[in-house]
Amino acid sequence: MKNKVSKEIEAHTARMKEIQPMKDWEEWLERWPAARTFEEMLGLIRVGFDVPLGDKKDHDEIDRLIFYFAAADGRYIDRSPAKDLMTLAFSKLCKNLFEKNMRSRVIASERLFQVVQNFFRPEPENDYRIRNICHFDFQRTTEDNAAIRFLESLVDPIWDWEKWDARNSTSKTRNSASRIARLQRVNASKPWIVEVLAQLDEFDTLEWRASELDTACRAKLKEIALRSSFDAHLHPVTENRQAATIDEACYLHSPAAWLLKKHALLVKEHKRLVAAHKKEKNG
Repeated sequence: MKNKVSKEIEAHTARMKEIQPMKDWEEWLERWPAARTFEEMLGLIRVGFDVPLGDKKDHDEIDRLIFYFAAADGRYIDRSPAKDLMTLAFSKLCKNLFEKNMRSRVIASERLFQVVQNFFRPEPENDYRIRNICHFDFQRTTEDNAAIRFLESLVDPIWDWEKWDARNSTSKTRNSASRIARLQRVNASKPWIVEVLAQLDEFDTLEWRASELDTACRAKLKEIALRSSFDAHLHPVTENRQAATIDEACYLHSPAAWLLKKHALLVKEHKRLVAAHKKEKNG
């Protein structure tokens, strides 16, 4: 019996010495569809970011991030054992993206930025709650909060993208079709981040941009503000209804409505001060 156990230990030791790490991400991708058990998939998700990308030009770090976004999608909806896979994939995104200073790279990548916007999209059918983030702040996990900080960090590069891009472009690329298309794409994302921050109750990040709200942002803020509701039991109205004006939304303490008011005031005062300064300067 002792000899049998010793032989099994020796065989196991020899086997352990033969074990090799996965060569690259290409091999990881080959193993993923071949995995048949929950435990196999969990192991692959756990080590995915530790595997070298390799020399293949077919895959890059953006591809790997996009895969993990797909693997994590639905983490607060799915109730099957797959939820543990989604939770682990999301925690890996936190460590390898949300907690790193990669916001400019995210925005610059059309593929990745579209995935990010879709992953954290407001869902009208669910009271505009943000997909893949817990709606109730007291129930949010460390990973939820890391994702929220990441989303907040996108505000500055989105609003400053045109200035940043102008500084880093040459006379040849300044008017290129690709640069113009990228700028249009970044500007088009502003209403999305406005809605996201509104639903996450993180409007403080936008306060600093109150004077820089374009037409699309103001339209989104108005839409959000007018979702505010009167309750006939609490307010001086005869029946439950939504706010009909921005003033009514302000009465209902809508942060979106007050941000619109602040924008109007800042723009008005800026014009007045500029005119007064010009008049004084010209004597």
